[in-house]
Amino acid sequence: MISITGIKTSARISLIAALLLGNVDALSASSGCSNMPIDVVNEVCWDCMYPMKLGGVTILDGSLPDSAPDNLQQNAICQCPTTAYPWVRIGLSLSFWEPSRLIETVKTPYCFPAMGYQMANPNPGSHQGSTQKSSDTSHGTTFAQVHYYAFAIMAYISSVISAKCGSGNSAGNSFDLAYMTEPDALWNDEMTTALIFPEELLFANPYAQYACVADAAAVDVAGLPLNPLFWCMGSQGPVYPIVGHYNGENFTEANFALASRFIYKEARDYAICDPALDWCNCVTYPLWVKDHYRIQIAKPVASTLTAYPIGRTGMLWDAGKNPPFSVGGNTTDNFLWILFRKHACCISYY
Repeated sequence: MISITGIKTSARISLIAALLLGNVDALSASSGCSNMPIDVVNEVCWDCMYPMKLGGVTILDGSLPDSAPDNLQQNAICQCPTTAYPWVRIGLSLSFWEPSRLIETVKTPYCFPAMGYQMANPNPGSHQGSTQKSSDTSHGTTFAQVHYYAFAIMAYISSVISAKCGSGNSAGNSFDLAYMTEPDALWNDEMTTALIFPEELLFANPYAQYACVADAAAVDVAGLPLNPLFWCMGSQGPVYPIVGHYNGENFTEANFALASRFIYKEARDYAICDPALDWCNCVTYPLWVKDHYRIQIAKPVASTLTAYPIGRTGMLWDAGKNPPFSVGGNTTDNFLWILFRKHACCISYY
């Protein structure tokens, strides 16, 4: 049995070893992997943090639909257990959308544009991203590697939230390369993935995949995906198999789908928690609650006015996002996404 924890550890060890051995170089214009640090002032959709609710009342509204109403959001008063007398902490409920993570989907393996580094590929020619087109436009294939970061700009905000909400429901407060898929056999090999995630067989049938049509209609018309259809990514089809290969020729939408699929993979591996399932703790759950996530494109061309729900069709947003020329020095075909997560917590003053 392949250890998920071992894979994650090996990803970090690979990067650390490369740094120590001098196999990581600053990016150059000829590397095909340009320096793409995010401009937090001009490339982040700050309006996507809203709506913000305090005590069940919207105090800052936004242009994007909130997640489906539930008791957690509607209650004004909340309480969390504590380890000291009076053994409970009572406060006001707070919810908003936190831009907590960055996700890179790159065509060049071991390329880290957000950090400005290119790691030497230990197996030159392997793990290369690609797009294969066919005469039938529904049967193209795209492959990309994924890098997952904690978002530095949220470090201070998260620490403030953690202090006010208590210690249990912080989504992280440091910048960190949390994961890379290059050394992950599960991302690069469908056969290995099928052994680790055998439930894939349950959804590899026409009936389960036809259900994704309803999810696509919900997310494209109503603006929110259907959480019970957890195996679907709306217009991007089924989330299984959980690999870096995606059937589709629209390269921008394919990378959006792979960023979404990676979120599901992390949830399925118990590697991320959902800070909107409980006021008091960030809950680890093996299935994603899709309407707790929205994704904004930041590179090559940022969309600073909106973020997209899981499964939103590319026909509604991807025009001009990956032009056939460099934009501001950003190499095309390497993408940077900002992950907004719904965050709920209990604000108290003792």
